[in-house]
Amino acid sequence: MRSIPEKDWKQLRAIQSEKVALACERILSAAESIAKQRKNNEHEAFLKLWDEANKGNELIAELFDDIRRSNALFKLIAWKKNNLLSKAELDLFSEETQQALRRA
Repeated sequence: MRSIPEKDWKQLRAIQSEKVALACERILSAAESIAKQRKNNEHEAFLKLWDEANKGNELIAELFDDIRRSNALFKLIAWKKNNLLSKAELDLFSEETQQALRRA
């Protein structure tokens, strides 16, 4: 499959901002956890926070940068692998797209 059907493309676009928010919330929660556990070890906490921010930035880029219909299936696969799609959301996509996601 080179690109997803138009209906699926519209569905992806409809939930994209919600998925960005969910991914960012997870990254921010991890950062909050690091900050709360610093216990007089601020430099180590800062280094962990820096690492977490960089990993988060790479993840956000992988999941959401340059989304086009031609690469949308790959983005959906990445969303699924990162637990950003619920079963109900997966069911909104065509059977063709769902099959491709199951094979991934």
